[in-house]
Amino acid sequence: MGSTIIGRNAVIAERRKLALEFRQAGLTYRELAVALTNKGFPCKFSCAYGDVMKALDDIAKKTHEEAEQLRTLELTRLDTMLKHIWARVLKGDTAAVDRALKISERRSKLLGLNAPERKEISTPDDIKIEINYVDADDS
Repeated sequence: MGSTIIGRNAVIAERRKLALEFRQAGLTYRELAVALTNKGFPCKFSCAYGDVMKALDDIAKKTHEEAEQLRTLELTRLDTMLKHIWARVLKGDTAAVDRALKISERRSKLLGLNAPERKEISTPDDIKIEINYVDADDS
């Protein structure tokens, strides 16, 4: 029974891979269902749609997980850098203090702790416009 489940999961994974490839090629979900059926994966519209959505969801989840791992790695690097200059910061070494502030700024950006900057602009007709943005240097 275990090998049947593994075999079924492998078939579904292959069908989803093909479904995503067909969708990337521009096929509609109805065309995709026909193409999958012709490739030996009997499938209707709802199956084709579900396969593409699941494949995209898996990619998004993997991408998010990889981004989280990279964020964690970068935070670890920043911690290591700060640890190595902290004694000099406590002694008042201004260069070390400046470097610690840069590390702190980088950490804040990485974690999204910086609030967007608000700008208010007045027009000649005295119409006020408020703009929220993050500076290009902040991203």
